[in-house]
Amino acid sequence: SDPTNKACIDAKVADTVGAGWRIVPAIPADDPDYTDQVASDYQREKKLLERFFNNAHSFEEPELWIAEGRFDQPMTWLQIQTAFWQDVLATGDGYLEFTRDNNGNLARVTHARSIHMRIKRDGKGFVQSINRRVRAHFKHLGDRTERICPVTSQPQTEMAHFWRPVPFDDFYGLPDCYQAYDAMLADQAIRQYQIGFFQHGAVPSMIIFMVGDMTEDMEQTFKDYM
Repeated sequence: SDPTNKACIDAKVADTVGAGWRIVPAIPADDPDYTDQVASDYQREKKLLERFFNNAHSFEEPELWIAEGRFDQPMTWLQIQTAFWQDVLATGDGYLEFTRDNNGNLARVTHARSIHMRIKRDGKGFVQSINRRVRAHFKHLGDRTERICPVTSQPQTEMAHFWRPVPFDDFYGLPDCYQAYDAMLADQAIRQYQIGFFQHGAVPSMIIFMVGDMTEDMEQTFKDYM
């Protein structure tokens, strides 16, 4: 809820996502191993990837979408990247869900909110928990083992987990603002005090009333301890 941190995250996301993305061959074009066959394979795979990312989160089957219990709105690849990086920078963790078609090819990518995701104790995937209720199970991206979700009785989709590593946690990350947490709490306390002051008509919450004369030493003592 810190406005400065929010502004910093928005600026970082804009700089990261706004730079755009491109698909490049694994073997540089000036490499001796970059043969005509490699170039042909690259162009074919590039077209497949471009089509995938341009339709990364399609809404072609709304009935199926609702049947899966998915009530989030379809997003473009740019929106998915924005939401993903906001999660990474705000919480230290980011998750992307990948769905395959019947041929085993990637068909859809979806952003999953990090606040709902938990790593399984056995390390064999993730669970999505909303309002303390497990809604879905996921396996790691690239795990081709057939795993059934006990909640939906459907095959588990794949999940990729990205985190900002910290030396004292082997599973989750922490945001960049963690080191400034105390300063953020102080700023929040100041804002809350100012809001409370003006909500009460700018009337001080306490008045010290003394009977009798006050010496300069007594006055200075009050100023030092107030």
